[in-house]
Amino acid sequence: MNNDIFQHYQGYQLLIKRLQQAVDKYHKYYYPIEFDFYNPDSIEIIKKFLGNSVAYSFYGGYKEATRKMLVIGEDLDQKDYIECLAAKYNSNFSNIDNRDVKGALYNLGIDIDKTGDFFVQDNHIYLYCKKDISLWLIDNFKKIANLSVNFSSCQFVEQKFMFDSFNIICPNTRLDKIVSCIIRKSREIAKNKILSQDVNVNFKTINQNDYNCQQNDIISIKKVGRFKIKDIQTNPKSGKIILSIDKYR
Repeated sequence: MNNDIFQHYQGYQLLIKRLQQAVDKYHKYYYPIEFDFYNPDSIEIIKKFLGNSVAYSFYGGYKEATRKMLVIGEDLDQKDYIECLAAKYNSNFSNIDNRDVKGALYNLGIDIDKTGDFFVQDNHIYLYCKKDISLWLIDNFKKIANLSVNFSSCQFVEQKFMFDSFNIICPNTRLDKIVSCIIRKSREIAKNKILSQDVNVNFKTINQNDYNCQQNDIISIKKVGRFKIKDIQTNPKSGKIILSIDKYR
């Protein structure tokens, strides 16, 4: 593959190589080729690279899914590739959140790229995963924190996102400025968080203070929370930027 292409996709060279090999194989044999689940930043890279060179789909189980699985091919059904698992629990006796689920998956030795979104909702723990590991998870995923769980296959469930909304005023859309406004701390503290890799944008660690944020970007700040830039407006008099922010509950 042309080295210029690799240079164009710095940080994603291995993914680009796999994609090109898969495209070549698909054009030769015309059978579907499945990949893992990807975060939004990788999904955008994949879309840009594949373009119209081949038919493909992303599957996450529901429209607003954050993590989605790539399958190259035509006339596909996502139920052939992904599974939704659910485990019921009593929220009156146990307090479980997404971090507990993620930690339990790591402890189980599961490659997180084999799983899509997982969330706690309506006294259930929901987990999307690749179909080829679903039975193994049902048999082996039995504990989250101190809670015993029993997963089983279920109908695809859509995550209900809940937000607390507020506005912030920034001189520009630099990441350090926005983080400083969100956490209500000095810009130096915000810079230290970014340089310490405590800040993600669209699920990718960003260590550039001057990174320029865009509308719909999702900013995750360690031990603070996850935030979405819902809207960006400019005050015509002061020239300052007004950002509408949604904080995920």
